[in-house]
Amino acid sequence: GAESLDLSLDLWDFCNSDALSSVCFGKGALSFQRAARETACVRVPHDLPQLQHAILGALLGLGAPRIAFHGAAATGDVDIQQRLEEHLAHCALLTAVAQENG
Repeated sequence: GAESLDLSLDLWDFCNSDALSSVCFGKGALSFQRAARETACVRVPHDLPQLQHAILGALLGLGAPRIAFHGAAATGDVDIQQRLEEHLAHCALLTAVAQENG
């Protein structure tokens, strides 16, 4: 819902509105696993599953129009066909990046 869109916007801002950075960050965070031994040198957040769930939700929300047009200057009336094409281009970019780096 709305919380996922807020997390998506936070992720998009954190990654400087860059699809590749967003996908790579998400892939790394989602593939991270707790070590089999508790004596591992890497510190793991105690709420790793909840964190991964939030990151997955944020990644899935990156295709929303709110994200696609975030930071775009509102210049008055914009043709709906132009907005649709911009949104489709945004989604196509996310898809291509995810497919190439998945």
